[in-house]
Amino acid sequence: MKRTFIIAVIGSIVAAIFATSCSSVPKMSEPVTSFEVSQFNTGVVTSGEQALENFEITVPIRRYFGIPAGPAWKGNENVDTLVRESIDTEIARQGGTQAINVSIGYEAKLTDFMLNGLTGFIYAPSTVRIRGSVIK
Repeated sequence: MKRTFIIAVIGSIVAAIFATSCSSVPKMSEPVTSFEVSQFNTGVVTSGEQALENFEITVPIRRYFGIPAGPAWKGNENVDTLVRESIDTEIARQGGTQAINVSIGYEAKLTDFMLNGLTGFIYAPSTVRIRGSVIK
């Protein structure tokens, strides 16, 4: 157990040093997007619709036994439900009828990867970022 932990810590440190030395790796505050779907609507848009305002929502995803912004074995199995509920909540908050030009991105920051390495690939945090416009 102690040996596994030490190996995980050393591996995380080596990965962090390697990652920070690469010029193509984003800064810790910049997320890495592994998946993104863009420009879809939640319903049929007619010509009489009025745009209310744009929105951006971040939904934290806590998963286990996997990698950030990638496959995992446990936790938040219903990510699609969380995304749909977040969009529906934003539509209701603005008093709209649907969302248009919606983009959904699955992201992880460098700190998420470091936490994943430190825990021996047990904890795999990431974020789903949802952007779009609400219409009425």
